[in-house]
Amino acid sequence: MKSYQVWLEGYAATGEHQPAQFVDGVDAVSFVDAVKSALQNKEWDMKYLNIVRDNPVYWGCRFYDNEEEARKAFG
Repeated sequence: MKSYQVWLEGYAATGEHQPAQFVDGVDAVSFVDAVKSALQNKEWDMKYLNIVRDNPVYWGCRFYDNEEEARKAFG
């Protein structure tokens, strides 16, 4: 198992915006498993999670394992 920080990138669309946000820190076998655990820990609705070629996406926003990459697009 490895420790992961789970960050969700920010967005700007249809007049709304959200900067990148820290979701949770978890221990998991893979980053995809870490994202799933983090979302379950925070009771996020899992129906909006998609895994695209081993890249987890929530409502079109990508997850990262660090703050710097998560903030690149929309802060």
